[in-house]
Amino acid sequence: MEDAADAVVPLRPGFDIQIRGFNRNQVVEHIEHLEDQLKLVTLDRNEAARLNSDLRKLCDETRSALDETERRLKTIEASDTGLPAASHRVHNMLTNAEEEGSRATEANERPEDRTSSTASLRNSAGYFHVPNADSSPWTLT
Repeated sequence: MEDAADAVVPLRPGFDIQIRGFNRNQVVEHIEHLEDQLKLVTLDRNEAARLNSDLRKLCDETRSALDETERRLKTIEASDTGLPAASHRVHNMLTNAEEEGSRATEANERPEDRTSSTASLRNSAGYFHVPNADSSPWTLT
């Protein structure tokens, strides 16, 4: 039959009983094991505290950056050259970029104009066409 103390305290270490009490080596080993576990738990607690401190610092930095950004946004919204003016400037810049892109596309779609203008530039610079395959097709005179 089970001992009443075993039923009430099931986590009690099972030391061998000798004539004068418990086995000393088993008790010392158990205490060393408990001390090792206590060291590990202490290390885990210290690491968790350090991580908590780092996260709190990061949260505070993020909160202050958010406050600064909100302050700058309110300043921009309140100024005369604020967001609507900036939006208008960006719209003008995009319109100009689209116009330049369409002009560049039109220029690239007309290769005969580009070829004739390149040839005329080379002729005016003193180049002439040499039909020799061993040398460059354009030679300076």
